[in-house]
Amino acid sequence: MSAPSSIHQLPPRMTPPWTNPAPLVDKPGGETNLLHRSAWDDPANPLRVEFKPWYDAPPPQGTERVDVFLDDNESNVIGTRTWTTPMDPADYYIEITADKLPAGEHQISYIMTNVGGVPDRSFP
Repeated sequence: MSAPSSIHQLPPRMTPPWTNPAPLVDKPGGETNLLHRSAWDDPANPLRVEFKPWYDAPPPQGTERVDVFLDDNESNVIGTRTWTTPMDPADYYIEITADKLPAGEHQISYIMTNVGGVPDRSFP
């Protein structure tokens, strides 16, 4: 599935995602947030992009969707997941396969579309 075409440059308001494995410790003068080779080199262990739960109380029953994208390009979706609510707190993640992770420095963000069909964007 691709990202909804009506979503363009939403203002970020949600907590940024994080990865598992976490980035390596930054080295002075080096690149920041480098991922360990195991984060993108092992097809059996895709990179997990994890999210903070976005509800304090369970929402009404329905479906929700998250589209993970790179940099500031909401159409550059590298992973999508749809859930039926209510969600288990352990389910707030998407696995990204190595073929979706291009070389170079990138920022990861996501758009969550709630049960009412309303999208909201994360900080990178």
